[in-house]
Amino acid sequence: IDPKVARCMCLESTIGLIGVLFGVGFMLLSVFFSVEINQFSWALVVLLTSVIGFLIKDLVIQLGPWRVLREKDHQHIIFSWKTPGK
Repeated sequence: IDPKVARCMCLESTIGLIGVLFGVGFMLLSVFFSVEINQFSWALVVLLTSVIGFLIKDLVIQLGPWRVLREKDHQHIIFSWKTPGK
């Protein structure tokens, strides 16, 4: 399969990256706090995260014009800041 160049990013990976950046930001700002969560809530969070991840696995965010698209084969897309063909 030939890769194509596009101005779009995987939605699932983008959301995950935002979470990681928030974590790193809290760590660098020395923001430390504890969150207590019971077993039922922990299981519910894991279940919801898994279901939402499955539902958005084929979605990509296109930059300019901004929109969310379904792209089944988006692992073969090479991200570019420039508009392809320009």
